[in-house]
Amino acid sequence: MRRVAGPDPAATARGPGGGRLPWPLILLGGVLGLGPTVGCGDAARALAPSPLEAQAEGDLLLGALASRFGPLELEPAFAALRPKLLRAAFVPSLVFDDGTAWLGGGGDTRAVDFLGGRRGGRYRLGVRAIAPSPEQPGDYRGRLRLRKVGEGQFEWWLREELAVGDVRAQGLASVLTVLFRGSEGLSGAEGGAQARQALPRTTLALGRLFSLETLTLAPAASGGAAVTIGFQLSPPRIRADFPHYAAFLERFTLPMRLRAVASAAAGERFWEIEGADGRFTLRARIHDGDLASLEGPPRRLPETLHLRIDYSLKPGFFRLGFRSLETEVTLVREPHEKGFAARFRQPPDWQLPLLVEPLIRSPLRHPFSGEGALLAFALRDGSPSVLSFEYRLEVKESWILRWLGGSAGSMVGAFRGGAEEEADRFSGDALSALRADVFALFGGG
Repeated sequence: MRRVAGPDPAATARGPGGGRLPWPLILLGGVLGLGPTVGCGDAARALAPSPLEAQAEGDLLLGALASRFGPLELEPAFAALRPKLLRAAFVPSLVFDDGTAWLGGGGDTRAVDFLGGRRGGRYRLGVRAIAPSPEQPGDYRGRLRLRKVGEGQFEWWLREELAVGDVRAQGLASVLTVLFRGSEGLSGAEGGAQARQALPRTTLALGRLFSLETLTLAPAASGGAAVTIGFQLSPPRIRADFPHYAAFLERFTLPMRLRAVASAAAGERFWEIEGADGRFTLRARIHDGDLASLEGPPRRLPETLHLRIDYSLKPGFFRLGFRSLETEVTLVREPHEKGFAARFRQPPDWQLPLLVEPLIRSPLRHPFSGEGALLAFALRDGSPSVLSFEYRLEVKESWILRWLGGSAGSMVGAFRGGAEEEADRFSGDALSALRADVFALFGGG
């Protein structure tokens, strides 16, 4: 949710998730690993009519992700544009009238497209005036727009699409349902052992950086199973192979503090995650193949959730962040589309240096006015199916935002100064390992 506080459109132009820490990998790998007792055949049949088709669909999906989030080659125009967009994240006027930054638009709008795909054994990212729709698994298109809405007021809008082959939204959702149901009868020890057995390559790849400290699956009093997953981020363990990435994580990620709670309108909590000093704990409850309310009679996830987030990091002398960021999350459960749309309409309580907060209060309220900021993600069926990400944020310029942007820029600069390539390599290795494990699981029937 960091994009709400300050956009980095160039950094997001990498595909869903940004290609940083592989949180989706951890969750996906955990879900796939907790369900082997169901039988790989059951999971395969949930994804596609035959095991062979399921194996092919899963392979294309994870292969597309492995390509996209693995090592990249930036075309010169893309490499030149990224630092300009970073400097302009909080002060869009710095780039709005720069003719070298935009290849389209007119009037009060500036436009540029991003194009990505595998070329000659490497994944290349470039800029285009109009990029074609992604067609082959791993093909990527990003569309960035900057609109001037008033004096000193601008709106960033970004939509990204990644082709992932023939996988269908309902099929992938059915796989999760099957695996959740199979997990309800397991103990934590059984789940951990089966995860390691079912996903040996993924366990090894992620185990270089993450260690599973807690995994409990216990019958809940009112039905279903209570789940607790705790893991530790340990950058020193990857220092030999990824020295710059390890240093970046130690400086910027270990000091991070996070708490997020998802609840329904009536107040029932559905899941929560906490993190500090590199330790993260997820608590949830599963019932009849779905996430359920943490307490009381199991209630299925409603169409709309309320997410409250506390987040802070310490990029320098001061701790920066926010408390009580309220988010309305609408789940998309259409037959041919699965995903969510999160809207941010209420400003949080900002955690900023004492002399800075009064000066910055008005500019930081602005993104939450009107319809608020938007963050959406979905898997849509098609030929090919596409993972899509959409982001919209309005910015009101202020000189004090330059200071905040400089703080964020120092962190991004530190990441790009060596850590980025290593992070891409780590994520690519882990996704390739998960691809090989899932291919073997489905192939085994």
